[in-house]
Amino acid sequence: MRWTPVLLAALAGLEAAHAHGDEPHMNMVLPRLRNVEELRQKRAKYEPWNPPTVANKPRGDRTNRLSPRQVDNITLGDNDQCGGTFGRCADGFCCSSAGWCGQTAEYCSAPDCQINYGPGCDGNQKPSGPDTANDARPLKGSIPYGGLGIYDCENDGDVAVTYDDGPYIYTAAMLDAFKAHSAVATWFITGNNLGKGQINVAYRDVIKRMFDEGHQIASHTWSHENLDQMTLAQRKNQMVYNEIAFMDILGFYPTYMRPPYSICGPECQQQMVDLGYHITYFDLDTQGYLHTDPSQIQFSLNLWDAAMVARSACNGSYLHIEHDIHQQVATTFTNHMLDSIVANGWKAVTVGECLGDPPENWYRGNVPSYNFKISAVSPLACTSTRITSSSSATSTRTSTSSRSTSTALAVSRDGSCGATGAKTCQGSVFGNCCSKNGWCGSTAAYCGTGCQSKYGTCGSQSSSSSVGSGTASNTRSSAPSSGTGTRSATGSSSAPSSTSTRPVSTDGQCGVGKGRQCTGSAFGNCCSQYNFCGSTSGHCGTGCQSAFGTCNAGSASSAGSSAGSSSRASSAAAGGSSTASSTGALPTSSAPTGVSSTNPAAATNTRLSTSGECGGTNGFNCLGSNFGDCCSPYNYCGNTTAHCDTGCQSTFGRCSGSGTGTNVQVSLNGNCGPANGGASCAGSSFGNCCSSYGYCGSSSAFCGTGCQSGFGTCA
Repeated sequence: MRWTPVLLAALAGLEAAHAHGDEPHMNMVLPRLRNVEELRQKRAKYEPWNPPTVANKPRGDRTNRLSPRQVDNITLGDNDQCGGTFGRCADGFCCSSAGWCGQTAEYCSAPDCQINYGPGCDGNQKPSGPDTANDARPLKGSIPYGGLGIYDCENDGDVAVTYDDGPYIYTAAMLDAFKAHSAVATWFITGNNLGKGQINVAYRDVIKRMFDEGHQIASHTWSHENLDQMTLAQRKNQMVYNEIAFMDILGFYPTYMRPPYSICGPECQQQMVDLGYHITYFDLDTQGYLHTDPSQIQFSLNLWDAAMVARSACNGSYLHIEHDIHQQVATTFTNHMLDSIVANGWKAVTVGECLGDPPENWYRGNVPSYNFKISAVSPLACTSTRITSSSSATSTRTSTSSRSTSTALAVSRDGSCGATGAKTCQGSVFGNCCSKNGWCGSTAAYCGTGCQSKYGTCGSQSSSSSVGSGTASNTRSSAPSSGTGTRSATGSSSAPSSTSTRPVSTDGQCGVGKGRQCTGSAFGNCCSQYNFCGSTSGHCGTGCQSAFGTCNAGSASSAGSSAGSSSRASSAAAGGSSTASSTGALPTSSAPTGVSSTNPAAATNTRLSTSGECGGTNGFNCLGSNFGDCCSPYNYCGNTTAHCDTGCQSTFGRCSGSGTGTNVQVSLNGNCGPANGGASCAGSSFGNCCSSYGYCGSSSAFCGTGCQSGFGTCA
């Protein structure tokens, strides 16, 4: 925000008023209203960084640097300073984030106002409306309540767009944009934050319009506090106050909520069950709250565009998060996103719809029925994700691997395989081999002893072709076509296959920056302009990088009379055949000079991760999990360089890149250096520099004189 001369003069007078006669006084840090650009940046103080397409899951064992706030015994102070040993302000006064008592928005606005020390804080003000505190709360439907939360959608082709922190001054115009695109979203509404006023006073019409136009309304608490730093009574008020405001506006209130800062520990999780709420997170964060300037928003646009080619509407879905309190998000990003959803054949839906939850379960109270149907403007890019006989294809390839005998089976989309789910790994993004434990992959652990040839290929390498004939259809193509096998085993195109000796992508990323090619990858043979492997026109058409894979729209499907085979060695050309060359280990997933490694302990660890978490006290293993083979320093499974490179835990999965085997301990609590177990700030959410005092940060105080270069970066 910008200070006006009048306001600065007023604040100067305020400082003078705090000087008691001629006595010396401290150089006061004046209270201020944190501008909206800073609000979401508070997130970094609470949760570890994850790649934008990985769910930022709250950690149950997170170190809480503040004790839960107990307010019963806080004494009245001098109504000058507040907080800590100064006590609380007088009734009707607010305690600013800087610890001063006052009554204007600079003191009272949530979430900065300290609700334990400021009775007048916006977060302490109960709205007018029917009290819901004692309502019966039966748990309706099959969607889980409370617990670890919801992270992704169930239905392919769905994008559940969600916005936090509003409504705000930009929201009404955003509703216009959604209506123009026949799209809907879910709005996680905060009741009284940023000094905007209570929603049932200032935003009644906007919220009514949301519901009338088919959007889903959900709760983001009353005043956007950290729920893990509250008493049970305070946390209940955060939910009930919002309910009262919704009842006053609509006559009903939501059953879906998202915790501020994505923080809701075990006590909070159970209380959400008691209050009847589905805890909702996300699996795609385009980070608009960190790039709010017009010169920065392109970063978020690029993240969105990359997501659109990383998955297609026929084989994926997204539960997306953004924030409608930022102008660039509300205008530039939202319009681009909606255009892209339509152009790529996705369907913008509510969270409830993407989970298959009937609308009557989304609310409590007098809920009118939804009597409209929102659908994608453009047709879906593909119509089937099953292997069928509609694409008869005969293959005469040779290989060192066992022939897959799986036909007419669904291709695995969750990494599981075998008789139980009747799913094959052949053509899946996880790898073509079905392990003895029923998981898809491409290493010796999957393709060797115990490999189930009925549900994929077996032998030295998962992407190697099989002897004999197969019946398949490309799971990413928009229509059945005649071809030579599944997507991951063939690369026929109007253009020749890549003959590069570069490593084959194992995480779906490609191009100059990654040094990896798509030819022979499980993700598709084309390297898009955004450096992702795939088989759609978005990957194989305009901007496709022929040096890192095949190009032209038909490269994912077999075409013409010639059959092209690809292998991990990438030595095939169109019309030729090749034999897969493999050592049984995956190629590097980062720099070309990196080395892929799997610790023997990981190869024999049978505690397979089923939640995406790894390592830690439970010792869960990522190798063969649905989430990726690498265990990040933050104990989450994945396949990106953030998971597989520096800090990757090889004891619990595969690691690759320059950081292989180092197992660097990244600071999760802001402490660093020798006195803190050798924790490094590099990659930490607190900043990359380790100060002389052993704390992570990014200012000159951390990165300048005394900075410990052995535990992070220094200026």
